[in-house]
Amino acid sequence: MSPSLLAANVYISLARCASLLQSLASSLAASRAPTRILHVFEDEPYARTGVTLAGPARDLERTVILISGSAISTVDLTRHVGSHPSIGVVDHVALRPLLHAELADAATSARNIGEALGKEHGVPVYLYGAASPTNRALDAIRRDLGYFRPSPARAESSHDAHGCVQAPESVTEASIAAAQTARGNSAQQNRSSAPPDPTAQRPLASVPPSVPPPMPLSEPPTNPPSTPPDFGPLHPNPLKGSVAVGAAPWVYNYNIPIQVPPPITPSTMTAARRVARRVSERGGGLLGVQSMALVHGEGCVEIACNLSEPDAPAASRVQAAVAEGVEREGVEGARVLKGYSPGLTRQEALLLYRDLEGRRAWM
Repeated sequence: MSPSLLAANVYISLARCASLLQSLASSLAASRAPTRILHVFEDEPYARTGVTLAGPARDLERTVILISGSAISTVDLTRHVGSHPSIGVVDHVALRPLLHAELADAATSARNIGEALGKEHGVPVYLYGAASPTNRALDAIRRDLGYFRPSPARAESSHDAHGCVQAPESVTEASIAAAQTARGNSAQQNRSSAPPDPTAQRPLASVPPSVPPPMPLSEPPTNPPSTPPDFGPLHPNPLKGSVAVGAAPWVYNYNIPIQVPPPITPSTMTAARRVARRVSERGGGLLGVQSMALVHGEGCVEIACNLSEPDAPAASRVQAAVAEGVEREGVEGARVLKGYSPGLTRQEALLLYRDLEGRRAWM
């Protein structure tokens, strides 16, 4: 019987994490650890990187703590410039059952990770979902901490011919590891024929020098939050912020760009938020869908959606609902573009893990 596996999604409030993750991938490959980095998705306008990992529970916990701790120790939240809201350097860690595992197993690992981050790195940790003693919802924590207050948009970004930011590049652990073989193990990890990783020379943190640092996204509140953190200090350090750690069923992320005439006006954002609300289950829309509207570069607004399996509809239905909502709002010059996913489905994650493990068996 195959070993039980969990998956983890780690969301870092920084778009350029290549050096951090390449180093970790090389270390994992050299040590032959059972945890694998399956997918990395960097989003420049959001100043956000999503990392998907999988492995046996205890080893996965150690790896997630290593990634999160490295980011918390390295990244300065006061220099975060991006349009995606965040409560901390490591904004969110989600544990999910992947194979021969239950939600309770993911909850145990989430609590272990949260306790370690609170004790070792001094960040307030809020447990959610099955990891929370009260089954607290993630969006409730976010609202309590002012998560939905937008942060300053990045001043420099790459645009396609339509003025929308191109879907950011995603890389798998295989391409990361191929780009950086562990020193001293070249005979064991000879990947010289693999194409170089185009992100290999990116700095860990990069903020355009012309952009003044914004105020911290997670500056200590005047009053304590309505619910205290489960681990760590009551108030966050402005440099680090807080982190939400939880366990939940698999969620599929699907983002739909909307091209709009620049500059993006408050009325345009108000209309986009109405579209997002109508699409979401909370607003009476599609079952299993959570959504919010965010600026995603010059002349582009995105309806960012979480589709909770197994209740969520197909992405095509979400795409159609957004198109219908934009038409109903009558925003002049708006054009709905094809949506994309910044993450993996459960099946994709499982296949990637098995493929990577199969490759390692022949190394």
